[in-house]
Amino acid sequence: MWKWFDQIDSIYGSRPESNGTEGALDSATSLLENTMEDALSPCSDVSTSQLVKAPSPPARPPTPATSSTSRTPERVVPGKRKRNMHHQEHLAVLREMQVADIQQQELNRAQRERHLQMAIDEARQAREQEAGLRTEENAQTAAFNQAFLNVMRMLVQAMSGRQETNSLPD
Repeated sequence: MWKWFDQIDSIYGSRPESNGTEGALDSATSLLENTMEDALSPCSDVSTSQLVKAPSPPARPPTPATSSTSRTPERVVPGKRKRNMHHQEHLAVLREMQVADIQQQELNRAQRERHLQMAIDEARQAREQEAGLRTEENAQTAAFNQAFLNVMRMLVQAMSGRQETNSLPD
Protein backbone atom coordinates (compact mmCIF):
# COMPACT_ATOMS: atom_id res chain seq x y z
CA MET A 1 0.00 0.00 0.00
CA TRP A 2 1.15 3.52 -0.75
CA LYS A 3 2.87 5.18 2.18
CA TRP A 4 0.95 8.45 1.83
CA PHE A 5 -2.54 7.05 1.07
CA ASP A 6 -4.15 7.98 4.38
CA GLN A 7 -2.85 11.53 4.30
CA ILE A 8 -3.83 12.15 0.67
CA ASP A 9 -7.21 10.51 1.26
CA SER A 10 -7.80 12.87 4.17
CA ILE A 11 -7.01 15.81 1.87
CA TYR A 12 -8.91 14.77 -1.25
CA GLY A 13 -11.28 12.08 0.02
CA SER A 14 -13.95 14.41 1.39
CA ARG A 15 -14.48 16.43 -1.79
CA PRO A 16 -17.83 16.13 -3.60
CA GLU A 17 -17.92 13.89 -6.64
CA SER A 18 -19.84 16.36 -8.84
CA ASN A 19 -19.42 20.00 -9.68
CA GLY A 20 -22.99 20.29 -11.07
CA THR A 21 -25.94 21.87 -9.41
CA GLU A 22 -26.36 20.24 -6.09
CA GLY A 23 -30.15 20.21 -5.97
CA ALA A 24 -30.82 18.68 -9.38
CA LEU A 25 -28.09 16.07 -9.47
CA ASP A 26 -28.20 14.95 -5.85
CA SER A 27 -31.98 14.75 -5.76
CA ALA A 28 -32.02 12.77 -9.00
CA THR A 29 -29.37 10.42 -7.65
CA SER A 30 -31.18 9.91 -4.36
CA LEU A 31 -34.49 9.39 -6.20
CA LEU A 32 -32.87 6.75 -8.39
CA GLU A 33 -31.28 5.03 -5.39
CA ASN A 34 -34.61 5.01 -3.49
CA THR A 35 -36.41 3.64 -6.54
CA MET A 36 -33.88 0.84 -6.95
CA GLU A 37 -34.03 -0.02 -3.26
CA ASP A 38 -37.84 -0.15 -3.37
CA ALA A 39 -37.80 -2.25 -6.54
CA LEU A 40 -35.34 -4.77 -5.15
CA SER A 41 -36.71 -4.99 -1.62
CA PRO A 42 -38.30 -8.36 -0.67
CA CYS A 43 -41.68 -6.82 0.14
CA SER A 44 -41.98 -5.20 -3.27
CA ASP A 45 -44.66 -6.40 -5.71
CA VAL A 46 -42.31 -6.08 -8.69
CA SER A 47 -40.56 -9.28 -9.72
CA THR A 48 -37.01 -9.30 -11.02
CA SER A 49 -38.20 -10.53 -14.42
CA GLN A 50 -40.41 -7.43 -14.74
CA LEU A 51 -37.41 -5.27 -13.85
CA VAL A 52 -35.37 -6.80 -16.62
CA LYS A 53 -38.16 -6.49 -19.23
CA ALA A 54 -39.08 -2.90 -18.38
CA PRO A 55 -37.56 -0.51 -20.91
CA SER A 56 -35.41 2.24 -19.53
CA PRO A 57 -36.40 5.80 -20.37
CA PRO A 58 -34.14 7.59 -22.86
CA ALA A 59 -31.45 9.77 -21.36
CA ARG A 60 -32.37 13.45 -21.38
CA PRO A 61 -30.32 16.43 -20.46
CA PRO A 62 -31.41 17.89 -17.13
CA THR A 63 -33.76 20.81 -17.43
CA PRO A 64 -33.66 23.68 -15.00
CA ALA A 65 -36.41 23.54 -12.43
CA THR A 66 -38.71 26.52 -12.19
CA SER A 67 -40.40 25.73 -8.91
CA SER A 68 -39.60 27.59 -5.74
CA THR A 69 -38.33 24.37 -4.12
CA SER A 70 -35.30 24.08 -6.40
CA ARG A 71 -32.03 25.07 -4.86
CA THR A 72 -29.72 27.56 -6.45
CA PRO A 73 -26.05 26.67 -6.51
CA GLU A 74 -24.00 28.29 -3.83
CA ARG A 75 -22.19 31.36 -4.99
CA VAL A 76 -18.43 30.96 -5.15
CA VAL A 77 -16.65 34.02 -3.86
CA PRO A 78 -13.09 34.43 -5.11
CA GLY A 79 -10.48 35.14 -2.52
CA LYS A 80 -8.85 33.32 0.31
CA ARG A 81 -10.26 29.97 1.26
CA LYS A 82 -11.25 29.19 4.77
CA ARG A 83 -8.56 27.07 6.26
CA ASN A 84 -9.69 24.05 8.15
CA MET A 85 -7.98 22.75 11.25
CA HIS A 86 -6.06 20.15 9.30
CA HIS A 87 -4.43 22.64 6.92
CA GLN A 88 -1.11 22.74 8.77
CA GLU A 89 -1.12 18.95 9.09
CA HIS A 90 -1.69 18.60 5.36
CA LEU A 91 1.13 21.01 4.61
CA ALA A 92 3.43 19.05 6.89
CA VAL A 93 2.50 15.82 5.10
CA LEU A 94 3.10 17.40 1.70
CA ARG A 95 6.47 18.74 2.84
CA GLU A 96 7.38 15.30 4.18
CA MET A 97 6.37 13.76 0.86
CA GLN A 98 8.51 16.30 -0.98
CA VAL A 99 11.52 15.56 1.22
CA ALA A 100 11.00 11.82 0.68
CA ASP A 101 10.78 12.36 -3.09
CA ILE A 102 14.01 14.39 -3.07
CA GLN A 103 15.77 11.70 -1.05
CA GLN A 104 14.54 9.01 -3.46
CA GLN A 105 15.76 11.07 -6.42
CA GLU A 106 19.17 11.41 -4.76
CA LEU A 107 19.31 7.65 -4.19
CA ASN A 108 18.32 6.99 -7.80
CA ARG A 109 20.95 9.44 -9.07
CA ALA A 110 23.65 7.85 -6.89
CA GLN A 111 22.64 4.39 -8.12
CA ARG A 112 22.78 5.55 -11.77
CA GLU A 113 26.24 7.03 -11.15
CA ARG A 114 27.43 3.75 -9.59
CA HIS A 115 26.10 1.78 -12.55
CA LEU A 116 27.74 4.18 -14.99
CA GLN A 117 31.06 3.94 -13.15
CA MET A 118 30.80 0.13 -13.13
CA ALA A 119 30.14 0.15 -16.89
CA ILE A 120 33.13 2.43 -17.46
CA ASP A 121 35.35 0.16 -15.32
CA GLU A 122 34.16 -2.95 -17.17
CA ALA A 123 34.83 -1.29 -20.53
CA ARG A 124 38.34 -0.28 -19.40
CA GLN A 125 39.07 -3.82 -18.20
CA ALA A 126 37.80 -5.24 -21.50
CA ARG A 127 40.05 -2.85 -23.46
CA GLU A 128 43.07 -3.76 -21.28
CA GLN A 129 42.35 -7.47 -21.74
CA GLU A 130 41.96 -7.00 -25.49
CA ALA A 131 45.25 -5.05 -25.62
CA GLY A 132 46.98 -7.85 -23.69
CA LEU A 133 45.62 -10.47 -26.12
CA ARG A 134 46.73 -8.37 -29.11
CA THR A 135 50.21 -7.97 -27.63
CA GLU A 136 50.49 -11.73 -27.09
CA GLU A 137 49.19 -12.41 -30.60
CA ASN A 138 51.71 -9.96 -32.08
CA ALA A 139 54.55 -11.63 -30.14
CA GLN A 140 53.48 -15.05 -31.46
CA THR A 141 53.29 -13.70 -35.02
CA ALA A 142 56.75 -12.15 -34.67
CA ALA A 143 58.17 -15.46 -33.35
CA PHE A 144 56.56 -17.36 -36.25
CA ASN A 145 57.93 -14.88 -38.78
CA GLN A 146 61.43 -15.13 -37.27
CA ALA A 147 61.32 -18.92 -37.37
CA PHE A 148 60.11 -18.83 -41.00
CA LEU A 149 62.93 -16.48 -41.97
CA ASN A 150 65.46 -18.80 -40.28
CA VAL A 151 64.12 -21.76 -42.26
CA MET A 152 64.24 -19.74 -45.49
CA ARG A 153 67.83 -18.63 -44.77
CA MET A 154 68.90 -22.22 -44.17
CA LEU A 155 67.16 -23.25 -47.40
CA VAL A 156 68.95 -20.51 -49.33
CA GLN A 157 72.28 -21.60 -47.83
CA ALA A 158 71.59 -25.20 -48.69
CA MET A 159 70.63 -24.29 -52.26
CA SER A 160 73.66 -22.06 -52.73
CA GLY A 161 75.94 -24.83 -51.39
CA ARG A 162 74.45 -27.24 -53.89
CA GLN A 163 74.98 -24.89 -56.75
CA GLU A 164 78.64 -24.56 -55.78
CA THR A 165 79.10 -28.32 -55.74
CA ASN A 166 77.35 -28.68 -59.08
CA SER A 167 79.45 -26.01 -60.68
CA LEU A 168 82.82 -27.59 -59.65
CA PRO A 169 84.65 -29.45 -62.46
CA ASP A 170 85.21 -33.15 -62.10
